[in-house]
Amino acid sequence: MPKRFSAYALFLIWHSFYSFSISQAYAFSMDKSSSLREQCEISLGADAISIVSYMPDQSRDRFCDEFPFPGNILLTFDLISARLRDLPIDIRLVHEPNGSLGNEQDLEKHTVSFTEQKTYPAGAIVISNNFLQSGNYAAILTVHEPFGVTRTTRFGFRIGGKLLYYTPAMLAAIFLFGMVYAYCYGRKRA
Repeated sequence: MPKRFSAYALFLIWHSFYSFSISQAYAFSMDKSSSLREQCEISLGADAISIVSYMPDQSRDRFCDEFPFPGNILLTFDLISARLRDLPIDIRLVHEPNGSLGNEQDLEKHTVSFTEQKTYPAGAIVISNNFLQSGNYAAILTVHEPFGVTRTTRFGFRIGGKLLYYTPAMLAAIFLFGMVYAYCYGRKRA
């Protein structure tokens, strides 16, 4: 009986891990817009900008600041403040291999994509980029106000770290194995 049970338990663990890992890798989202909205917003002074991101080739889910793996990513910036919709804005996507970039020279060297300044009267900025490697990135938005004043904000995000997305499956498998083990071997001793 124990050998047959062990084989069955191993099959259940493998099946659970495989099922969860496939669904986690392709459909896990960082949809923080409903419960943890503050993590999907940045501010530009007193003006708020909401961020929702998608990986259209991989999933229909929404992401915030963590993506499971490189690929095509759509970053959507919603200009909540109507005042921002009338001001020219430029967007620079940068790769930050060693943390936040400080000076202009580093920005130029690590720029992945740059969108020239323009106004967005509809209030939505959509940036699509195919990220080829894992790592830390940032979207730097610069608003050009009248009289030559500029304001800048940074939205940092991470691409990669697939192991984090397997954690729920691994924990579920360990829990399941523990329950089955306790049930079978606990009954024997009683």
